[in-house]
Amino acid sequence: MISIRKGYFSYPPLNYSGRSLKGKLLRRSPAIIPPPVFSNLDFFADDGEIVGLSGHNGSGKTTLLKLIAGILPFERGKISLPKNSGCLIDINMGIELDYTGWEALRARAYTFGVKSCDIQPFVEKAAEISQLGNERLSHFVKSYSTGMQMRLGFSMAMVVEFDCLLLDEWLSVGDADYQQYASSLLKEKIKQTPCVIIASHSKDLLNDVCTRTVDVDSLQP
Repeated sequence: MISIRKGYFSYPPLNYSGRSLKGKLLRRSPAIIPPPVFSNLDFFADDGEIVGLSGHNGSGKTTLLKLIAGILPFERGKISLPKNSGCLIDINMGIELDYTGWEALRARAYTFGVKSCDIQPFVEKAAEISQLGNERLSHFVKSYSTGMQMRLGFSMAMVVEFDCLLLDEWLSVGDADYQQYASSLLKEKIKQTPCVIIASHSKDLLNDVCTRTVDVDSLQP
């Protein structure tokens, strides 16, 4: 399902000279070149696995999820990634605030690769899961609270089938009652998805949910 051999990734150099008067006058362009996040990364995950990613802050857990999702590109290496990944790093990502809730659900369906002819059933199921109701879904997303926006993003992710599901920490969505409901849905989604990668600081969570864990600190250059 996922095969990464000798993967290399680094963030681009940072250049701050243009932000200071001194830098402009002296025409200096000092660049801060960060070290590579991964320089010789080997990582594998097969169908049927729920892999947990552990490690301290800054170890690269979220970066690795983004690389697997294709949000960030590997610079080199022999890479084989899932064609259809559900990336729940930021469940609000891609939701336009100037859309109504209904429009946002349809747009998210397109983002997840749902065919036009199949979108309406997905949207209706997602609306049911969101528990926002027709009236609220007819309003613009920018009028929603943060919790309501999170419900919107979460609901569509629960109705689309993925080859791989990527989670950055366990999701907390909405109020206490909805969180309990969402947690049960997420557990069922994990069971139904061929491959799951979860990054978390909680060793208890990873030991409880995952089939194996990987210490991302050990993958560093």
